[in-house]
Amino acid sequence: MDSSDFDLQISQFQQELGSLHLEMENTTQQFLGASKPFIINWFRDIAASNVKLQPEITKNLGVEKLTAMKKELEDLCNQIEELVNKYLNIDEIWAHRKNFKQNINETIIAYAIYGNKMPEIIDNALRSLLGCIGKILEKYGYYKKGAWFKPPSSNYYYNFKLDWSQNMKSAITKYSKQNQTNIESSNKLERVKRNKEEFEAKDMWDKI
Repeated sequence: MDSSDFDLQISQFQQELGSLHLEMENTTQQFLGASKPFIINWFRDIAASNVKLQPEITKNLGVEKLTAMKKELEDLCNQIEELVNKYLNIDEIWAHRKNFKQNINETIIAYAIYGNKMPEIIDNALRSLLGCIGKILEKYGYYKKGAWFKPPSSNYYYNFKLDWSQNMKSAITKYSKQNQTNIESSNKLERVKRNKEEFEAKDMWDKI
């Protein structure tokens, strides 16, 4: 065996990872596409629910202010592309776009799915996006203690139970499995690189 044998293995692993990352990006785009109608429907449902369940506030607002609120709601829905790009289509929350320095178990856990509990790293980003409607609800008096959390200098964060759409769940389940393969292959690649370094170091010593 010589150094070129390691180079061949490294090249093969890099090609496999490149193909896998393309597949993972496709899955990411499937998730982002599925999230858009979910978010719009959620915005509309949460607003309608607040209007219905807090009739005293609704009646005090009157038609004119409710009309203004509904317009702000629809303006928010029309910003869906921008919102998804800002909160969900970011490198920091997708494993294949970022070189995570965690060990294999920690990284798999970060994207693991436990029953109906979706990966926290994605769920937190989604909840921050959904918090964008919090400002509107607060403006018109529909703030509900416990449902929203507002960190300093930040948007609201939706803090109650959240059930993703089936299409979103399917996409992230697929991504979670792809990520496990991604981490395992990445670790194999790093081991081959390390073996090459050790081989070359020993070879230098033996030639002296």
